[in-house]
Amino acid sequence: MDTALTGVTGSLVRMALDGLGVRQLATASNIANAGTPDYAPLRVDFDGQLADAMREAARGRSPDAARLLPTVTSDPTPGAKVQLDLEAAQMAQDVLHYQALLRALRGQMDLLQTAINDGRK
Repeated sequence: MDTALTGVTGSLVRMALDGLGVRQLATASNIANAGTPDYAPLRVDFDGQLADAMREAARGRSPDAARLLPTVTSDPTPGAKVQLDLEAAQMAQDVLHYQALLRALRGQMDLLQTAINDGRK
């Protein structure tokens, strides 16, 4: 059954939400360790994998949520320090993306609810 949570759109939204969740944990860790000597800020990359999944979906193939594994790395820049203003901006951007994805998921669930209600008439 293709529902809001298991269909292609639902899979893509879940994948994006999972990646954003990992990124927010990394950002929170960076903020918490801002004053820690020799702490290298964490970076999370999942955008490329998500783009690949979206291309698969556009070709009619169902994206595999299990294949989206966000990559967490330490900032490779020698002497990299946590910049609180950049971390706060990243957190704010991720919150906005998270909210937009939840609205998209809510829209999918509203469509499903409408279909169910119309089927009962």
